[in-house]
Amino acid sequence: MKYLFILFTLILLSSCDCVQGAKGMVLDKATKQPLEHVAIGKYEKEDPANSYSRMEHSGTAGNYEYSSISGGLFRCPPLKLYFSKEGYKTVRVNLNKVSSDTVLLERIN
Repeated sequence: MKYLFILFTLILLSSCDCVQGAKGMVLDKATKQPLEHVAIGKYEKEDPANSYSRMEHSGTAGNYEYSSISGGLFRCPPLKLYFSKEGYKTVRVNLNKVSSDTVLLERIN
């Protein structure tokens, strides 16, 4: 029983909090022009009751930066972010630990 307790404690202590981050540009898919005020978050919609659903927004030059802390037993899970803007299709992007990426949003017809 003592060894089981020690093993369980070691497993709990080995779980880590992963710092995840992403930065890059958001562009219009057709024109390749930067898009400002694009909502970026871990969930498709922001829910004020859920602090984890917070949204960041792209800047005037289409630049974005998002950081988050996530738990993982032996490795960090991929960072899944939603990019949404009125008049455009919402896109979900899977990113690794720290990534710099360009995201293209397509207009809704």
